[in-house]
Amino acid sequence: MLEPAGTGVAEADSLLDKIVERNPLRARIAQRYLLEMREALAELSRTMTHDGSLVLVVGPNLVAGLEFPTPLFLQQIAESLGFTTQLHLIDSIDSRGLMTKRNRTAGVIQQESVFLLKRVRVGA
Repeated sequence: MLEPAGTGVAEADSLLDKIVERNPLRARIAQRYLLEMREALAELSRTMTHDGSLVLVVGPNLVAGLEFPTPLFLQQIAESLGFTTQLHLIDSIDSRGLMTKRNRTAGVIQQESVFLLKRVRVGA
């Protein structure tokens, strides 16, 4: 069962509602991932100096056969926590030499997003 409060990202919550119909466990895992990333980014926001920089590298996923734009969701979460996107690069993944083992249904990541995020002053 999904957390009733959702992830705080309307588009993610809408997609998770579709995923839960196909595979409730995968929907719960994806929601938990976003919630835990929100906690991690919130702690970074709290402890980083203002004007500090963060590099975040993340790839999209396939969850229960549906495209799950993880980079977009994490960017929205980070921005809601006081970060601004200074730079967003897309890096194509050509080599699989050091590929981390993924769930067989997750698909192969063809590209990843590299974000340069800056912590801004609250109210700035």
